[in-house]
Amino acid sequence: MFGVLAWVFVLLVVASPAAAPVSGAEPVERTAARLDDLMRRITGSVEERRAAELLNYHRVEGGLAACMRAAGRPYRQPPYVSYYQDYTDADLGYGNGSGTVLDSVTAGPRPYRLAAAAFERLRRSGAVEHALAPEDVPAFEACNAPFGHRSYFDADPPAGVRELSGLDGLFAPLAADGAVAAAMRPYQSCMRSKGHPDVGDDRPEYLSTRPAGQIEAAFAADAACRRPAYELAMARVAPALEAWEAGHRAELVAVRQAWRRLVADATPLPR
Repeated sequence: MFGVLAWVFVLLVVASPAAAPVSGAEPVERTAARLDDLMRRITGSVEERRAAELLNYHRVEGGLAACMRAAGRPYRQPPYVSYYQDYTDADLGYGNGSGTVLDSVTAGPRPYRLAAAAFERLRRSGAVEHALAPEDVPAFEACNAPFGHRSYFDADPPAGVRELSGLDGLFAPLAADGAVAAAMRPYQSCMRSKGHPDVGDDRPEYLSTRPAGQIEAAFAADAACRRPAYELAMARVAPALEAWEAGHRAELVAVRQAWRRLVADATPLPR
């Protein structure tokens, strides 16, 4: 999401002789945890995302209800249901669904299952498609126009989040690092050997569309086949994390403050 996927194509198609591993590198697990924590600080914790969502629920659904009343049309306001109901902070790191070689090798299909369950829960609540009589649709569409025809759970993050979440510059060295590309080069043959001949170039799409009975095995194979490139990429990213944070300290502080303001604003609201 948020534009961090562009360089993964380079990692999959560019190959050159492998470089020596980084000596004295911190453990891969620690780097992954640091990267996940950085992404959560930018894109919000579960508490913070729910706060933004709840504020948006009252803004959008409250506005729709008031507008429909003014138009003399009936409107059933759906109950507030959180997209993030079953999420934990551990589910919101960079590695959970980034679509890159740095995807988590331990999360398995959980990110995909959470997203599918969340959308289905919202669909059942009536938040995705409002129940409207045909004669009420024109009024509803007019009332929804000021909200961009977006559902309340499609809440905008604070200013600066989208720009920061791209981690601009942090991964640029990886795009030019032939060793990482070379480590990823055997991925498809490895997946074929594990019974996944159709993985293709779009591994997130392949993984997310596996049948229920195959998804665990597919994610396990992906983690095993991607691990050499994953570990090398993490070793390359580790030394740059501290400098990236130092270079964006003011923006990070502003985003953190904005998220906490949303939590404060949402606390007294009914759910």
